[in-house]
Amino acid sequence: MNKFIGYILSFVGVIGLAVTYEPVNKALGNIIASSLIMTATIVSVALLIIGIVLISKSSEKKIEEVPIYHGKDIVGFRRIHKK
Repeated sequence: MNKFIGYILSFVGVIGLAVTYEPVNKALGNIIASSLIMTATIVSVALLIIGIVLISKSSEKKIEEVPIYHGKDIVGFRRIHKK
């Protein structure tokens, strides 16, 4: 679930950065006022960074070790990768 939220936040951040770019903003009819462009850029970059962090954190593989039994004795451990 965190990965999906990360992709959404990254997408919104990239769209926000594209809209704050002056030629794109003028082509779209000045969606963002010139006094708010800096604030919108900072918010977009923050959303992009948060999204990338969420994506990278959720894609780490977790390794769990489970015992291997021979009778009642533990003879070793097996590593299992969890998603």
